[in-house]
Amino acid sequence: MLTASYALRACFRHRQVVQGAHRQHAGPRRPARRRALFGSLVGLTGLCLLLVPPSAAATAHAAAPPASIQEYPLPTPGAQPGGIVAGPDGALCFYETGSNGIGRITTDGQVTEFPIPTADASQLYQGFLGVGPDGALWFSENRTISLGRLTMDGQFTETPLDMTVRGHLPDRASTAVLGLVAGPDGALWFTSPLSNSIWRLAMDGQLDEYVLPTPDASPAGIVVAPDDSLWFAEPTANQLGRITLDGAISEYPIPTPNSFTVRLTIGPDGAVWFAEIRGDKIGRMDADGQVTEYPVTGMTPVGISVGPDSALWFCGFASNEVGRLTLDGTFERFAVPTPKNVPYHIVAGPDGALWFTEQDTNKIGRLELRQAQAATSAH
Repeated sequence: MLTASYALRACFRHRQVVQGAHRQHAGPRRPARRRALFGSLVGLTGLCLLLVPPSAAATAHAAAPPASIQEYPLPTPGAQPGGIVAGPDGALCFYETGSNGIGRITTDGQVTEFPIPTADASQLYQGFLGVGPDGALWFSENRTISLGRLTMDGQFTETPLDMTVRGHLPDRASTAVLGLVAGPDGALWFTSPLSNSIWRLAMDGQLDEYVLPTPDASPAGIVVAPDDSLWFAEPTANQLGRITLDGAISEYPIPTPNSFTVRLTIGPDGAVWFAEIRGDKIGRMDADGQVTEYPVTGMTPVGISVGPDSALWFCGFASNEVGRLTLDGTFERFAVPTPKNVPYHIVAGPDGALWFTEQDTNKIGRLELRQAQAATSAH
């Protein structure tokens, strides 16, 4: 059963070892915090890059356009911020996976934290959350196999998911829920690696399940496409999936083996764009399942989002950078000031900036392009 956050940490540690073998003098490595459940699946990123045709390679510019990055420390030590979304009230909301809470930061940097009522409900590192069709914030509580809901006035609701009656054994060590998104039908849709299925929760409480055709696919991030279907990642099956509102499921392979795609977004071109953690690439899949891949060497991309400049923005988990990829394949990278901060997930804010979580330094980052650059990129 997928525990994506642990596998990602294993991938990063593996890369450090491989890189260290090719350096005369390697720097200190961060100690392993947990045993990874999927260490055996980790592949060498360099070998994967050989599979990409030169025509699909991203063009890297030597000098990135000017940008400013601000960083905001979180009040609670060890909060380990994971997922981040644009909230319903004009602020940014994020999951504090290490301190069992939900955080909120305004565009001027004011932070509020909301402790989850049930102790030890959050799963370390990952932290999926999303704005529901009711305008509240919904999030996963994987340690208790529940869905959490938070209104912007601080009111929590926690709903246990009874998966036992559907033949799935509850297991506190597994990942019960990952991606969540408001569907075009007014329901909340979410993915479950534990049950290997996509779920639909109507706002009247009715719960429907759609089991995936591929066993042990471990569905993760999920997004709504322009045609009102929903696309999702299948990390352990190396696929993307698509489900219609009536439950019809299609699955499409990703060319790079063991790419370990967890998060995805819909681009301004209507295609699905996704971050290949182990493949070290950004992928694009059209509605017919055709894939183009762009290497982002050494970054280990995780979170991905569309920016206000209509480019794709993503976090470099291993390189301590934020990356930018335009629709024509131009690739740029921006170093985050604080060393070893582990950028994780990213989202466009209502202020025209990109906001991202810094897991290991317990901060929220804000990146803003100069207006001239942003205006040029949007055309």
